[in-house]
Amino acid sequence: MTDKLNEKSLISALESRYNNSKVILEQYDFGVYAIYFEDEANGISTRDDLYDTLDDAKEFCKEDYSILENSWEEISAHNPIMVKG
Repeated sequence: MTDKLNEKSLISALESRYNNSKVILEQYDFGVYAIYFEDEANGISTRDDLYDTLDDAKEFCKEDYSILENSWEEISAHNPIMVKG
């Protein structure tokens, strides 16, 4: 998956769900946005953070949300949230 938006390339998107919440990781050529949805049903993000690497973002999610490495799933058809055209 590589979509050009504002000259930024979305490389991949991953998602993990826990309780009624979810986190989406959007990996770009400049870093990784972690987008948090406290209530998955309403679809409104409550927080977003930018990390240098995918590993950094996953490590933070592991520490703060107990999201394990094997719980991430790739989103094949993802409309970017953080960098839009």
